[in-house]
Amino acid sequence: MVHFMDQGEEDVTHTPYRATELQGHLEIPAASSPAQASVRYDRPGYHLVFSPRTRQTSSDYYSSLSDLEKSTRLSLAAEELFLQRQVEAALREGRTMHDDVYARERAWRTTIWTGTGLRVPRGHSPIAYEVDGKGTHRYRRIVLHGDEEVGEVSVPESHGYPVAAWDDVFGIPTDVIPVSWEQALSPLGRTTILYFTPRDEKDGVSGQLDVALVRWGQSHLFGQNEDTVLIGVDARHPRSYANHDFSIRPVAGPLPPIL
Repeated sequence: MVHFMDQGEEDVTHTPYRATELQGHLEIPAASSPAQASVRYDRPGYHLVFSPRTRQTSSDYYSSLSDLEKSTRLSLAAEELFLQRQVEAALREGRTMHDDVYARERAWRTTIWTGTGLRVPRGHSPIAYEVDGKGTHRYRRIVLHGDEEVGEVSVPESHGYPVAAWDDVFGIPTDVIPVSWEQALSPLGRTTILYFTPRDEKDGVSGQLDVALVRWGQSHLFGQNEDTVLIGVDARHPRSYANHDFSIRPVAGPLPPIL
């Protein structure tokens, strides 16, 4: 279950963080890795308190952490995925919800740092890949929750292709469809795309081959119906990359255990 602000509440975007902004409650269900994963992981279910509003930091991942209050952290990619699904389920039921990333009442683009990152395994070339049965190039990456290495996944190369399948433990796409996003719009007029290409660039802080996993939402796309929403999962930039467009979503609670 998920609880959001009522539609009549004040609609303020990119507001400074306050404890009272943590108005959302999610029951994150237990999850397991996809059956085809080479390494399997499990994550128990847990309760999450989060903010439906984001705070614009206009800075890199590391500097954005300093904008968090004690006992809060950045949302993880898996938490963002579950929240996105809850918003879309509400839309299918005819309910309207506010969320800065996945559902707004007017034209917008919101980009957030998540606490999830991807790291090239030590001693492994960042451009080394395997080819699956569909001809997709796949890259081994270690999953980061904050600074902690919590697992390993195989990420498909993708140049803005629609996402076809997910690893629910980590909130990372496991398969894409090599077509344009316009060809994959759901009946709700929404689709989610992935940008991931290998980079031989070290993060300026960790000194390792790390990239952030960024999420964004955008509406009122050129040439599209005003209800069309494009959601992006972007894993192309190191966490030390700074952009004026970036925001964060504060959440409360410890990082979930990965088993």
